[in-house]
Amino acid sequence: IRDSSVTGVQTCALPIYFGWSVSGLAAPFHRPRYKAELDGSFTISGKLLLRPYAVVLGGIQAPGDLPGEVITLPAATDIGLRSDFRFSDRASVMLRLTNILSDKYALYRFYTVRGFQAMAGLTWKL
Repeated sequence: IRDSSVTGVQTCALPIYFGWSVSGLAAPFHRPRYKAELDGSFTISGKLLLRPYAVVLGGIQAPGDLPGEVITLPAATDIGLRSDFRFSDRASVMLRLTNILSDKYALYRFYTVRGFQAMAGLTWKL
């Protein structure tokens, strides 16, 4: 079934592998070994733009509790949605949802990110 009101469909998948090199440290602390992104963009009826995304960061190493110890943090997964609705050329609203799964992942050891977050806004041009 094809809905003619849905136009401008775009998707993007981007896997990245990082090859950090350091001197004087046991590991490239707090830098991901890999990153995978998946983005989509859907325009509906020319007024609503939906942009879901997913990002996975993994292989992040951090100093351990003992001198010289290196630990690897669990992979971080963030799934979100960005949306915009245009009422006219002068007025629009936006909604941003991040970390929809409310994962308590850490990009830095002992510093977990906030859970689910939402931000809304209104744009008005004079």
